[in-house]
Amino acid sequence: MQVAGDEKKDPSSLLTSNVGSLSAYTQKLAGQLWVWTGSNVLWGSNLDVQLNVTKSCNGHCVYNYLCGAGSFLFLSFILLFNYLCETHTMSRSGWFSYKVELFMMYALAIWWIPGVAVASSIENPVSGVGEVWAYLSLFGSIFVCFAAYRAYRVEQYKEYIVNRLLNRQDDSDDSESEGENA
Repeated sequence: MQVAGDEKKDPSSLLTSNVGSLSAYTQKLAGQLWVWTGSNVLWGSNLDVQLNVTKSCNGHCVYNYLCGAGSFLFLSFILLFNYLCETHTMSRSGWFSYKVELFMMYALAIWWIPGVAVASSIENPVSGVGEVWAYLSLFGSIFVCFAAYRAYRVEQYKEYIVNRLLNRQDDSDDSESEGENA
C-alpha cells in the first residue's frame, strides 16, 4: 500500500534537492561561467583604457592582461573539459577527475588575489567596471572552490548515497508487505 507522495524515485534524482535548488555540479559550472565572464570583462576593460585613454602600458597593465586573459583561457579549457566529460567523450576517472578540478579551482582563487590587488591599486589605469569585475571574479572563484568541493564529495559518495536511499525505500516496501501479510 502506497501513501500519496511516497512514489519511488529515479536513483539519479536522489542527489538533487527536493526544494528546487541547483546541484553542486551545476553551481560549480555557473560559478566557473561567472569567473570566465569576469576575466573577459577585466581583460577587455583594461584593453579599452590602454587603447583609448592612456595609450601606454606599465607593469600593472601587463599583470591585468595576464590575470584576465590567463584566467579566461584557463577557464575556457576547464569548461571544455567539463563539456567533454558530460558528453562522455572524456572520462572523469582519468586525469581530469573532480579532485584535480578542485585543486585547479584552488589555484584559480589564489591567482585572483594578486589580480584584485593590482586591479584596485591607485596606479592602475583600469576602469571602474574592470575593478568591480575583478572583485566579483575573486568572490566567484572562492565560491567555485566550495562548489567544486561539494561536487567532488557528492561524486565520491554517490554510490553510497544512492544505495542507502534505495535500501531505505526497499526497507519501507518490505515493512508494508509484512504489515499486509499479518
